[in-house]
Amino acid sequence: MWSPVFEKMFTSNFSERKETEISFPNKASEEFKEILVMVYSCAESPAVTNGNCFFLLKLAHEYQIDCALRKCEHFLWNASYSVVAGCLHIKDLFPFFKMKQFKDEKEQILSLLIVGQEYQLERVVAACVHLASYFTLKALKQDYVELCDLITKENYSKE
Repeated sequence: MWSPVFEKMFTSNFSERKETEISFPNKASEEFKEILVMVYSCAESPAVTNGNCFFLLKLAHEYQIDCALRKCEHFLWNASYSVVAGCLHIKDLFPFFKMKQFKDEKEQILSLLIVGQEYQLERVVAACVHLASYFTLKALKQDYVELCDLITKENYSKE
């Protein structure tokens, strides 16, 4: 009901349809359990936090679980302002960022914008584009050319 991917898996001619136990390779059981708890109790599901946002977002995106995606998006939208205020570092949310230390809020905003793009989180993208508009494009590209190269052309033309 919550995931078109699971629906196809269990109603189409996939082998999982007849299985009593299904394995999900390369998925951490505790993380998968947390997304399932969120799905089965979407209205009262566990909160999205700094500690679970990354894996919940990744699993929700992969399995197209819209209610979980929206919860992650709401959390990140709120977090975007904490990132700018210096209260939260994007590396706390997304450990895959390889940067050793974030220099300033510009780098944080650009990084969060890239995450928003990757997972099609419109509110997060809009907030980050708005926050990035306080800086000149020249300054952003001069200091963060690698990050700017990852931003879509559509987002450059906004605001």
